[in-house]
Amino acid sequence: MAKRIRWRVLLPVLNLLLFGTLAIVGARPRLLAAILQESTNVPWTVENPFYPLESAPRLVAVALNAPAYLCAALILTAARVSNERFADAVLILMPPFVLVIWYYTGRWFDRRTGNLPLVTQPPSRLHWLTLAAAVMGVALFGCLYRAVYFLRGGIAGWHGETRFVAATSYGLAAWAVLWEVMLIAAAIRCSKQAGRNC
Repeated sequence: MAKRIRWRVLLPVLNLLLFGTLAIVGARPRLLAAILQESTNVPWTVENPFYPLESAPRLVAVALNAPAYLCAALILTAARVSNERFADAVLILMPPFVLVIWYYTGRWFDRRTGNLPLVTQPPSRLHWLTLAAAVMGVALFGCLYRAVYFLRGGIAGWHGETRFVAATSYGLAAWAVLWEVMLIAAAIRCSKQAGRNC
């Protein structure tokens, strides 16, 4: 009998390796610009602290791990890290969060594929799951609105609109869709369990 894939192990390891590879490859913007024929005329400035993160590989790394970036950025903001050190510090601080978000995502997939038993929710949690799904739905609408706004071109230069902000918007929209699906699935399962208990 073949061993089942343990998503809670595979997803964190693969995504951490991918994140590290993209962050290292993205550290050489001049080489990448020569390969991709991109312009590197925009210098790093105090006003644009995300410039070191705007190479294509680093944009992909941050978009795939947008919640990890958000957690790391909140910690750095609370610690009042200067703009000059922000880009490097955020890449150093993200890996533990990458592992955590992908571990719990993998665990959710493991429960759906039978690698882990499904958790039975008490019927009293149905209201909380429904409320969480509604709140996530509002957040999802905001994320999708912002992602579509950037897909349509946005207004360059307004409200800090850069390729980096667009990448985080796409990433957060994708994660919001996944989390909404998770919450709705949990609410439906809880509702079915509550119906059986009646």
